[in-house]
Amino acid sequence: AIESSKRSLSRVRELLSQLASTMKSEPWLYETTAFFHESVGCDDLAIDNLMKEYRALQSIRGWETDKSACPKLCEVISQMAPLKFKESNVEELKKFKFLVKGVVKKIKAA
Repeated sequence: AIESSKRSLSRVRELLSQLASTMKSEPWLYETTAFFHESVGCDDLAIDNLMKEYRALQSIRGWETDKSACPKLCEVISQMAPLKFKESNVEELKKFKFLVKGVVKKIKAA
């Protein structure tokens, strides 16, 4: 059963990798990949993919007022928060604080 599980995880990882290499910056793909990595305990890879999703959503023109992009971007940040706190790296937490403040500032300015 363990070998079967390992093969399944390997297949999922391979599928996500193939999708990422053939598709352009699709936020849903980064979200899915982040969920996968978080589920298997790879928090650093989950954060990397959440950051990619964050950047992909921010690249949408007018995301600050977009009815789907803005809430999604806020959701990504809220998914990142517990992972960042778990890291316990003060410098990373400071960077994350600036990221959150920047998003709040842009939304308020819109």
